[in-house]
Amino acid sequence: MLLEQLKELQKFKIVDKSSSKGYPLHVEYFLTKNKGTRLLQAFEIMQDIGIDYMLENGKKKELIEKGFTNDILDQIYNKS
Repeated sequence: MLLEQLKELQKFKIVDKSSSKGYPLHVEYFLTKNKGTRLLQAFEIMQDIGIDYMLENGKKKELIEKGFTNDILDQIYNKS
């Protein structure tokens, strides 16, 4: 299942892979410079918008329960 998803992401040029020769075989997947990193930036923007929305609506406790620290939340909220 994971390999199928990785192949699809390769097909759309979002990720690429490098393989080493020899034993054991070592494969690394990475975001492509164009589409992959741009997509990551879009996800980060959507995350920031979601966090802003939650903070503005008194949901800081829920964010902390999900693993966001006060320092991280303060950085995100005060970045603009």
